[in-house]
Order: sequence, then C-alpha cells, then structure tokens
Amino acid sequence: MQVKTADGVDLYYEVVGQGPALVFAHGAGGNSASWYQQVPYFSQNYTTLVFDHRGFGRSNFAEDEFNTQYFADDLKVILDHAGIDKATLVCQSMGGWTGINFALANPQRVTALVMSHTIGAISSPEIVTIMQTAAQAREQDSHPFGSLALAIDLPDRDPVKAYLYQRIGRFNTGINLGKILSGKRGQVNGVKPEQLSKLTMPVLFITSLQDRLIPAVAVHLAADLIENAAVAHFDEVGHSSYFECADQFNALLSDFLDTGLEGF
Repeated sequence: MQVKTADGVDLYYEVVGQGPALVFAHGAGGNSASWYQQVPYFSQNYTTLVFDHRGFGRSNFAEDEFNTQYFADDLKVILDHAGIDKATLVCQSMGGWTGINFALANPQRVTALVMSHTIGAISSPEIVTIMQTAAQAREQDSHPFGSLALAIDLPDRDPVKAYLYQRIGRFNTGINLGKILSGKRGQVNGVKPEQLSKLTMPVLFITSLQDRLIPAVAVHLAADLIENAAVAHFDEVGHSSYFECADQFNALLSDFLDTGLEGF
C-alpha cells in the first residue's frame, strides 16, 4: 500500500493479521522484506505492519528529499493512513532513530518500544567515544557474502542466509546509502537525557557481544538513561539477530509482548 507525505514522498507499507498493532522499522541494510521471518509468525495474533523508510525498497523519493529527521513523521503518516492509533514499535539499527523520535513526539501512541541492536538517537559523551572507537577498529569482511551487519562467521556457517541478506539489501536501488548516511542528511540530533523521561512505556534493548556496528556496551549505556528499560543478549550472532536467529528473536519478542519487562 502507498501513502504520500506532505512533501510528496510515496511511502510503502503492508499490514497483515489482526489484533494489537506491532510495527517493524528496518535498518539501513534492509527494507520491509527484511521481516519475512517475523510477519508470518506475529500476524497470527497481531496487526503486523512493515514499511519501507523513505528512499528504501518501494518508498520513492528524490535524493534532496532524504533526511533521517523525517523518519518519525513518515511513520506517523503511515500509522494514520493504516488507522492504527497505538502500537508496539520494533526497531532494528537505523530504525531505532525512527522509533525513539516517534515515541518522544507521540508517547501516547506507543505501547512499548523494542530497540534491536540500536541506540537510536540516544547519545552521551561516553556513547560517542565508544562508537568512534568501534568505527576506527572496524574492518570490512573479505568474504563475498560477508557484511558488518552479520556475525563474522555467518558466511561460512550459513552462506545461503548470508547471501540472502545481501540480496534483500540490494532492493534499495533508489538510494546511495554510503553517501547519504555519512552526510548531513543522515545525521540525527542526539536526544538529551532529560528528554528520555517521556519514555514511560516499557523499553527493551536487544544486543550481542558480536555486534560490530553498535557495541553492546553502548547499548547498555543507552538503556541506563531510560528508567524503565532492560537489555537482552543473544550469543553467537552479530548485528542482525532478527535475521540470523529468527526463532530465538521471535520467542524473545513474544515473551516481552506477553509479560513486559518482567524477567528481563
């Protein structure tokens, strides 16, 4: 389904299932198709919505219309068009920018917030230092199916899955990702700690010690800034647990949806 924003950008989204609303916001390496292992599972009990951020997948735009600052407003346009008043947001990596900013602007519309391998726009001097150090130490994979968004050994353990991850990302033909995300239009203003007090809904962060893009220690620091937040860990996966270990990810998310932060 397509909906047009006030500035003329065509946003694509899909809705499957019935029940409480569950919205998935993809990362920079993906699009709405990235959630192919979540939609069939959760749409049995939830109104499940996936969408393409502007410039990704089937959301069309001109390059001068791209700015990650628009992401939260774009999500509001989508939810309004879909008739969804309130939802749990599940945000992967770049999608965390969308989720944090939407939740801060519209806290009454967010039942719960899941921050998967992301700190979103949350920042502090300690987080900045950790992120800069990690970026300087990062090395590109030499494996043809390798990706910084996956566990370093996944291409050898499961080359089919690693190749599929690459192919899904290649659907993003309308965006020069490296150019845009490294420039001014890819930068999101940091959220000040005092702003985070608006996040009164349960917040679950998900991370892994093998995440090479968003270090687990940065995730913990971000979670410490939110009063009602918890952190869950996966082992032996990288930056994309929703993709690499979907069964475990789905089970973890199901538990959180059923019980909130109890047990985390």
